[in-house]
Amino acid sequence: PVDYGWWEDRSLYQPIQLGDAERFIPLMETDGNNISEWNPVFSEFTGMYWIWRNPQPFDYIGICHYRRRLDFNDDYDFDSAFRDFGAIAADPIDLGMSVYNQYRLCHCGMDMDLAWEAVEELYPEYLDAWDRYIMNGSTLYYGNGLVLRKQDFDRLVEFEFRVMHRVFEENGWSDPQKVTDSVFA
Repeated sequence: PVDYGWWEDRSLYQPIQLGDAERFIPLMETDGNNISEWNPVFSEFTGMYWIWRNPQPFDYIGICHYRRRLDFNDDYDFDSAFRDFGAIAADPIDLGMSVYNQYRLCHCGMDMDLAWEAVEELYPEYLDAWDRYIMNGSTLYYGNGLVLRKQDFDRLVEFEFRVMHRVFEENGWSDPQKVTDSVFA
């Protein structure tokens, strides 16, 4: 636990503690409908799942990292912003190489290939966007800084989990330890 100076400010943020560390803020991903046992595999996706599967009375849902947050004034007009934009995100960075190649360089490259196969099967209408932004695009949004309309957030998380479920199903992965053992073998 570290005092980042904003945990108690509930005007814009409702922090959710992820992982299995000792509770230091009121809301943890282990509360309610959750997949917290998958945190070692899914990281912040377990928090996104929690938001998706537990009732939220908000029009807009955002995610951020505890050390990297989007900074809004208390009177920020989200309704006005979303009349002109579909999302609010952190500033992008140019990787100097494709997102695909950067991922393969820094992570388990097989993940990206398996995800592509799942997208090809489940969402063929997204393949042009995959080619444009993943295979050939070099711009990436780091730091998990994102705000969407609630319904768009739900659609994004459903997409992500359907793709991940397909990847797991294709590889016979059914529990977090099996996934960790297979991916990090």
